[in-house]
Amino acid sequence: MEASMILKRIKGELIFLLSVWKLNLSSAMEYRASFLIQVFMMVINNAIYFVFWLLFFDQFEQVGGWALHDMFLLFAIVTTGFGIAFMLFGNGTRLSSSIEEGQMDYYLALPRNVQLYALASRSSVGAIGDIMFGVSMFILAGHYTIQAILLWMLCSLFVASIIVSYVSILSSTAFWIGRASILTEQGTNALLTFSMYPTKIFEGLGYFLIFTIIPAGFISVVPVEIISEINVSKLVMLGFVTIILLVISIIMFNRGLRKYESGNMLNINL
Repeated sequence: MEASMILKRIKGELIFLLSVWKLNLSSAMEYRASFLIQVFMMVINNAIYFVFWLLFFDQFEQVGGWALHDMFLLFAIVTTGFGIAFMLFGNGTRLSSSIEEGQMDYYLALPRNVQLYALASRSSVGAIGDIMFGVSMFILAGHYTIQAILLWMLCSLFVASIIVSYVSILSSTAFWIGRASILTEQGTNALLTFSMYPTKIFEGLGYFLIFTIIPAGFISVVPVEIISEINVSKLVMLGFVTIILLVISIIMFNRGLRKYESGNMLNINL
């Protein structure tokens, strides 16, 4: 009986999320010229960033054991993961501001999962450009087997989950420290920056950081190795890390939310 109730609740939340995502897309498509420009500019932005690596590998055959085709795969995974994350949960970058300014009341007024609704209430239009760029990079990487395609899709979902969980964790610190917008912004930028480089170039403390405090290694080198080597054990490890970060993000948010509700910032917005 309890299992059926849980499944029913999950189904209800999924239906609600689909409705929110549909509304977000409809809102974005209302101004189609702006929509297309944002998507196009994101593709161009990613392409310009990748030109650096094209110039680099024109002079050097490899770096840290990585060749150009590995960078194609790296960008395919990272940009697709970021695209999925912020297309579906684009309000993650504003979550800390909502907490700081007492704007969580709107989400508390509805009988829905507060964390999910707060994250999904906005979509990033430019994120669609990230996904398009990621798909093109995967095509150029040359991994055309069914196994590689399925692993890329699965790894991209894991990467998106890690990104959303990480941003939620950073944002949730606002419940305790008050001002966490800069921390969230810098942490997200650091995650993106470090994930765009071959992880093997980092040593010592840097290597430790990108697999702990800034989980860039789990959204870059690990998925690349999973697809290149068809490595099931690393896929299981990536899934395990994804679940851990997801659980941490849920616990932190819910504990912080209880602190928020017991404060004096609660005002129901209708």
